[in-house]
Amino acid sequence: MSRAERREALLARFRTGSLARIVEILATLEAADALEPSVVAPLRAPLHTLKGEARMLGLASLAGLVHALEDQLAVDDGGHSLAPIRAVVALIHERLQAPLVENSEAARALERGLALLSGVEPPGAATPGKPTAASAAQPLAFSQIRVDLVEELCERLEVLRVRAHPSDSQRAATLDQEFRQELAELTELAWSLRLVPIEPALETLADHARELGRQLGKPLRVLIDAGGAQLERSLLERLQEPLMHLIRNAVDHGVEPGPSRANKPLEATLKIIARSDGPEVVLAVVDDGRGVDIEQVRSQAQARGLLAAAEAGAATPRDLLSLLFKPGFSTNQSINELSGRGIGLDAVRRAVEGLGGEVSLTSTIDRGARCELRVPATISRETVVVVPFGRSLWGLPSRRVARVTALSERESTGGATSIVVDGEHVPLVSLARLLGIPNAHLIEDRVAICFQHGGRIHALASPPVLGEFELFRRPMGPLLAAVGPASASAVMDDGRLVLLLEPAALLGQRIRAEPRERPPKPLAPRSRVLVVDDSPIVLELLVELLTSARLEVCTASDGVEALELLGCRNVDLVVSDVEMPNMDGFELLARVRQLDSELPVIMVTTRGSAADRERASSLGADAYLVKSDFRRQHMLEVVARFVEVER
Repeated sequence: MSRAERREALLARFRTGSLARIVEILATLEAADALEPSVVAPLRAPLHTLKGEARMLGLASLAGLVHALEDQLAVDDGGHSLAPIRAVVALIHERLQAPLVENSEAARALERGLALLSGVEPPGAATPGKPTAASAAQPLAFSQIRVDLVEELCERLEVLRVRAHPSDSQRAATLDQEFRQELAELTELAWSLRLVPIEPALETLADHARELGRQLGKPLRVLIDAGGAQLERSLLERLQEPLMHLIRNAVDHGVEPGPSRANKPLEATLKIIARSDGPEVVLAVVDDGRGVDIEQVRSQAQARGLLAAAEAGAATPRDLLSLLFKPGFSTNQSINELSGRGIGLDAVRRAVEGLGGEVSLTSTIDRGARCELRVPATISRETVVVVPFGRSLWGLPSRRVARVTALSERESTGGATSIVVDGEHVPLVSLARLLGIPNAHLIEDRVAICFQHGGRIHALASPPVLGEFELFRRPMGPLLAAVGPASASAVMDDGRLVLLLEPAALLGQRIRAEPRERPPKPLAPRSRVLVVDDSPIVLELLVELLTSARLEVCTASDGVEALELLGCRNVDLVVSDVEMPNMDGFELLARVRQLDSELPVIMVTTRGSAADRERASSLGADAYLVKSDFRRQHMLEVVARFVEVER
């Protein structure tokens, strides 16, 4: 692919992604009544990404327009009208649909946007039409794959089809074993089609780095070392933005202007590296610039209240460098079109950890910095260590697990907060408590799952693991997405659901204040909620949500069990599914109304038809929520109508 072709492909991806962001931003603004902080906060990261990408693509006017919008949102105190903001967002949408070139029309659009924001031009004057999701639709993108692999895949499929109908009984006797072997080989071949070389993507990034160096007046030599590494196609696409952030950060923050490079060559060097490392791929952006001033980070962390004086003094360089990935933290003293808002590295960390990877930064003053991303080579298929908690299953990626070691009786039941691994004391944290499992202090931990993160070993105390399984990752639906640190889901061969975890997210939820076995402190009397659902995962989700709001929760797996509980316990609210064995939710609701006409009942179900809603209402339901629209905050708001909750 030529350089011009690579640029056209990148512009197409930029247009598609940016249009989707702008449509979401405008929808947020349309639903808002004022520029409250809660409205502005989620807009900053997508605008920052859009601006940075436009800048690196040489679309200076578009980048300037987004930068001006960022400035307006940063200083707005909520008293300004939303109209000019909406008008400028619509103008950005219009420019994204036009040819992506820097010309006189782009310059006029920038002038008009600045006039709108300054109040010189009324927002209603020939304002571009409101964009919609449909208007953001783009032609399908196509990727190149090897024709010989496609042909082999088709041939092997045909062989399997023929073998599925053997002509003799002896052949049929060995069919199962041969079929499984062929299917396993065929699966490997099919998965290989999902992998693509990383090098073309790195070449595109190198082109942008050179262009950015020219724009900033910084002579730059860019070296690529891809090492033949490959990534799953969808994963590589999702890494484009994080890598672009790192390139921009290195050229703007790291590389000095030529006259300031002292004894170093006038032309700075930027390396973009990729390496396969077992089931993972390591990508790195390395510059020979000024490096990170550790003492400046230390003083800013203390000034911003991120570290107390004693903590700041004792912090290691690794601890301090990790602060650069905190939201809003930046050592840049000024804000320009490229950086200074403290958004770039935070966006990188969130994106990489969302893919099951981790990010690290090392630096030497006056010699440069190295930012490294470690990600799985494929995110669709994962070997997972599965841990059972009651009827629910949780999984950790095997590539992150260094070992699983048995806990001694003292460590298991004696409240140990650390164990010794290879002669080193390692913090021991209860996995059940991190996940918010009810009565976590009563769970008997038998093993420690050890893994590395950020160059350090960590240990999770858990019940015995179920085993190691190769599973197909699935994205989280709206209901399961609310389950704490779970990043994806998978299904075992026997149909059981596994919620997949990422170590980085778990560490973010670590509870430091109490030993892991200490019982919870007595609380004031709480309202009691009965949750009825035949799905263990949904039960666990709702229990976690309601207990986090300081509600006492009891559970039942169907209507019959719920009625038995209601006969012996007083409750203040019932939350019930509809489709359940033995007795469904509608029958349960009718029976509850016979027993107590005042007891509030909320139906939470996958059935969202008007007929089902009407039936629930006629039987006396107080609220009706559809699981596909499930949102934690909305659920708590509905519950708060009937009992007191803490949010």
